Amino acid sequence: MGINHQELLNKYLTPDQIKMINFAPKPVNISSYYLIIPKRAGSEGLNIIRIFNLGLSELKKSGRYQALMNEIE
Repeated sequence: MGINHQELLNKYLTPDQIKMINFAPKPVNISSYYLIIPKRAGSEGLNIIRIFNLGLSELKKSGRYQALMNEIE
């Protein structure tokens, strides 16, 4: 799993700086990610999507996908 917010604060800020931080109760930003393949790619594009989806499925099954998402959130 990724590093938690308290560890990051302790690593980069002084105790006085940490005291000045407040956390929002709701997310400030929620993002979506997309894979875009042009229609002109035809069957090759469909194959790229298939391979991507297989890889994404494996990442999710292994827990690596959630770990990566936790690192960028």
